[in-house]
Amino acid sequence: MVADYSVYNNFLDIVRGDEYSALFATKDYLYAIFEQVRSIYDSNGLFENVPVTLNLASTMTIIREDDCPLAPFLNQTKLNNLENITRQNLQMSGLDAVNYVQKWVAAYSQWIPAHNHIIVLTRIDLLSPRGDSSTQGMAYIGVMCHVAESASVVEDIGGMATAVIAAHELAHRHAFIIYLNGTADCLLRSKSRERRLRRTSQRKHRKPGEVLVQQNQCKIAFGPHYSVCPRKEYLSKDPCRRLWCQNRQLRKTDPCETKLYLPLLDGTKCGPDKWCLGGNCIATNKEKENCADLNSSMCVKLPDEKLRKYCHSKQFRSLCCVTCSHFIL
Repeated sequence: MVADYSVYNNFLDIVRGDEYSALFATKDYLYAIFEQVRSIYDSNGLFENVPVTLNLASTMTIIREDDCPLAPFLNQTKLNNLENITRQNLQMSGLDAVNYVQKWVAAYSQWIPAHNHIIVLTRIDLLSPRGDSSTQGMAYIGVMCHVAESASVVEDIGGMATAVIAAHELAHRHAFIIYLNGTADCLLRSKSRERRLRRTSQRKHRKPGEVLVQQNQCKIAFGPHYSVCPRKEYLSKDPCRRLWCQNRQLRKTDPCETKLYLPLLDGTKCGPDKWCLGGNCIATNKEKENCADLNSSMCVKLPDEKLRKYCHSKQFRSLCCVTCSHFIL
């Protein structure tokens, strides 16, 4: 997961120029987006007979504009002396963006951790071939096993919207649909490697909404001067389905704002002992405080497709509580 300079710059504005805090916040954001993408795959069971396990190889934040994957475009924009263009309204072709990213991956391959796919987040408005803003992500089809070409660019709309775009690019555009025909050997792994991966990823995953509280989700989606909408008329029976935010620079009586698709991240607090999961506000289950795997060796060995089924059983969850907590039931 890579945050380009525009994403880092957005966090720099949010934390009022503190470079260390901006770097830390951007890293947290990349982790949160990945965890939300992982949750989307776990909860939807996209491919019933082909278990899909996502593992985060690493995160990378671009803190210098010259190192940005889209630097050639940014430099050309400066050469064209487009004085009225700001970071907030920069636009570029989505196809050009993914081409730039592929060249960047090839140029910096010795510093990029081993991976099957790389996702680059950007605040630049990606344009479709028709020249409109309908494109919010771009990737080539059928290149998952060609590491130099296996990359996607995702426009950072904010929070859940960004995660959904990233999940779409990973699955629908080029990833698993084609490879079910037998050309995805690079994505298949032995049982021993799967067990090893499960052992190394058993640390407790924090849900994205636990990493990014509602207030921060507003700042990321709309700007540093936004906060959670305090007006009761914007509250609904389903508080997780839409994030409402208000510009603090305007009067309190001015309307709150949202976007076409902007649910709250999974794990966002939505009431006393409640949090958002899949757009629904549900009990957090306080039993998790005493949660433990009573038979950790068995829990670790089981593949994800079996865990998704077994974890529906209350008796099984009592044996593998920590492991089952990684799956939305």
